[in-house]
This record gives sequence, structure tokens and C-alpha cells, in this order.
Amino acid sequence: MVGLVGIVACGQAPEVAPPRTSSAAEVAPIAGCTDAVFQDLCARADGDAFPGIPSHHEVACGAGPDHGALFAPIEGALPGDFEAFQGLCGLMDPAPHTNDVDKPEVREKIRETFATIAERPAMKRALARGEGKGKSAVDRMTDAWLRTGAFEHVFCGESNGNGTVGGQHLWSRVYLEERAGRIAYTCSREGLADADVATVTYTWAPAKLGARIEKPVGGFHVGMSPACLVALGVAAHEHACPSSEGVRTAFRSRIYGANVDWVYWTKPDGGMVTLFPLADDAKGARRP
Repeated sequence: MVGLVGIVACGQAPEVAPPRTSSAAEVAPIAGCTDAVFQDLCARADGDAFPGIPSHHEVACGAGPDHGALFAPIEGALPGDFEAFQGLCGLMDPAPHTNDVDKPEVREKIRETFATIAERPAMKRALARGEGKGKSAVDRMTDAWLRTGAFEHVFCGESNGNGTVGGQHLWSRVYLEERAGRIAYTCSREGLADADVATVTYTWAPAKLGARIEKPVGGFHVGMSPACLVALGVAAHEHACPSSEGVRTAFRSRIYGANVDWVYWTKPDGGMVTLFPLADDAKGARRP
């Protein structure tokens, strides 16, 4: 079970980092508050995962910003869900202090997309195990993801206002931004023992921002479907330990047959801040 998150710079040993937001002051495992609701939410048999295999060309840390692709090119179009979520990100303004999901037209588009995944196996499992009975599937997804800016943060990425990237934890978002020439890697997942979770350092030049910003340490599960990530967020939201100070929790879920550790932060009112996976490096250290 994961404890504190290690922040790792290229070539440095991991260090235990303090909470990165004032609202994420407490650390507690969700497993202490619930049964195994996170196990096997997403299965290969569901058919919605995509083998987004990283390229064999590994990026050397500290060798400059102009590296090759992390991902091998994917032949043909990505499945519709991936393109749909990329389209939703196109509605977002990555500038800091903009909560685009409060715009009625953006909120409605997201809810329409939520409706298309409500019957997916992962969502049905999460909703069946949850505590939002009496509400529609779309309303429960909305409660988890749209109360705060978590949807934009996790699925799309945004500027933190200090030259760094916040969020961006859906692998296909990183892949598509890479293919569009907006991402340049400065450190790769080379040396990591965990084949399912990529940990990278890169810069990003979002189309609407007009500036290049840095992601010092970013992580995402490779191949995970948007529906699976939405379902995981719903499960975490409906089972997180209550806290008057906000809570930073860790839990383990079996994703497509492999155990993956996750960190989930909330605000004091229970609104989601972020959700991201951790990877093991070759020495067994935890990396976001």
C-alpha cells in the first residue's frame, strides 16, 4: 500500500514530498474505510483498453528538450472514447484559475460524453459498488468529476500559473499532444520496473496558452480507457474517508489484471483535486 508520494528529479534519489496543496494535508489509505471496491473495475475482457505501447526509443535524462516520441506510432484512429475526450479537452482553456466545467455548454458536452460510457462494464461495476444509489449514472459521474476542476486537471492538463503543468494523467492525451508536436520530453520512463505506468518529465505548449510550460514529474497508466479512469474516480469519490481538512489517500486497484497504486486528493468539502498512478522504479522506489 502506498504512503507518501516521492517527487523524483532526473538523476536524483526520491524524497518524501509535502502535500502540494494546502487542502491535501492528511494521508490515509482508502482501504481502511471500505472493502475491495477498487479491485477489477477494469478488465481486458471489457475490450476498451488500448495497447498504447511506449516506443523502444527511450529518452535519456538531461540530454536536452528535443527528444523523440515516447510512444510508438499507432496505426489508424484511436477508439472513439479517446477521440471524444481529446475533443472535450479542446473546449478547455489551460490558463490558470479557469474552471471551464462551470460553463453551461462545456458542462453539457461532458455530461453527454459521460452518458455514452454509462453502460460500460467498468462504470457499471463502479456504480454498483458505490454509495450514490438513487442518482443517475451521469449525475454520479458529475458529482465526482465536475464539482471542481478535477476533470480538466486529470484528463486534459492545465497551467499551474508558475510555469508548470498541472495534471494530465490520461495517456492518450499525452500521446495525441505528442503527435501534434506540443510535447517535448526531457526525461523518460527508462529504468522503471513498472511496465503499466509511465513516469516522464516534459514540456507542453498547449495551443490556447501561447507559452511552453514544464511538467517536472508526470505519470499515467498506459493503455487505460477514459471510461476506466472515470470509473476509478467515481469509486474513489464515493468511498474516500471523510475529513474536515481535505484528504490525500492512497489505494490499490487491479487494472486489466495488474495491481496499480493510486493517489487521490480531495478538498475539505470532498471535491476531487487529482487522481494519478504511481510506478516502481528499478530500485523499488515510488514515483508519480
